[in-house]
Amino acid sequence: MALKAIRRWTNRQRLSEVHSELLAQLRILNIDQQKKILRELKSPRTWIRRVDQNSIIIPIQITTLDDQCTFDLHRLLDSGATGCYVDEGLVRAKGINLEPLPRPIPVYNANGSHNTGGPI
Repeated sequence: MALKAIRRWTNRQRLSEVHSELLAQLRILNIDQQKKILRELKSPRTWIRRVDQNSIIIPIQITTLDDQCTFDLHRLLDSGATGCYVDEGLVRAKGINLEPLPRPIPVYNANGSHNTGGPI
C-alpha cells in the first residue's frame, strides 16, 4: 500500500526508483530526510553531462546573499579548478550585485606560473 502511494506521488520518469528497498531506507531515516527524498522523487530526473575528464555541466540553483534572489542555471563544475568562480557576464546578465574582495585572487596556469591576465 505504501509503495502504491509513493508511486502515485513520484514523477513518472522516476518510477523505477520506487521499490521495496526504498521503503526500507525511508523507515530508518528521520522525518526531514524522508521529506527530502520524497520531494526529490516528485521532481523530474536531473541529467549531468560530462564535458571532459575533470568537468561536467550540472543543473544548479543559486541564491544571492544580499537580496535572496534565486536563479536556476546549468553550469560547469570543474573538479580541476582551485576555487569557486562565477562568470562576470552571467553576473551582469542576471543583475547580481558584486562586492569587492578584500584582496585580489592570484590566477595560476597549469604549470604553476602566474597567469599574464593577472589576478581576479
